[in-house]
Amino acid sequence: KPVAMSSRPNSNSTAIMAALPAMRGDLLLGPAELEWIVNAYLLTAAIFIVVGGDAADFDKAKSVIDVYARAANLIGPSGSGQLTKMVNQICIGGLIQGLAEAQHFAKRAGLDIPKVIDTISKGAAQSWQMENRWKTMVSGKFDFGFAVDLARKDFALVFDEARRNGAELP
Repeated sequence: KPVAMSSRPNSNSTAIMAALPAMRGDLLLGPAELEWIVNAYLLTAAIFIVVGGDAADFDKAKSVIDVYARAANLIGPSGSGQLTKMVNQICIGGLIQGLAEAQHFAKRAGLDIPKVIDTISKGAAQSWQMENRWKTMVSGKFDFGFAVDLARKDFALVFDEARRNGAELP
């Protein structure tokens, strides 16, 4: 029995789709089962995988998952992986919004943005988004392929779940 990630449809992650052929052979699972095994995405140029499902099933798959992941965690029962992805998206959305607003403030205040970022990125404000996106944001470059479309899709799922579970999000 596969480790089921969620009872809800999920987007295909490039990393997982690349890993599926090897995983399929190693775990002897069909393609439809593997689509629901994990939810993987890139974070700081490494993959982490969040899984929802049965612990015994996860334990069987963990050695294969570890080949592809920097971190892999069984979060809870089926559906927990998808919900954890939503938590991650909320955090990233807030980071991007905060970084954009901070840069706007710095610009309007006449500050040297590279010096500001170089300084504050050494403290509590540091994030992957700050390290990797501030220069393109300052330059007005926001075309990262399909990232905006994926973010919209992900946040639609987040807001649907928030309405369902009663979480109040902006």
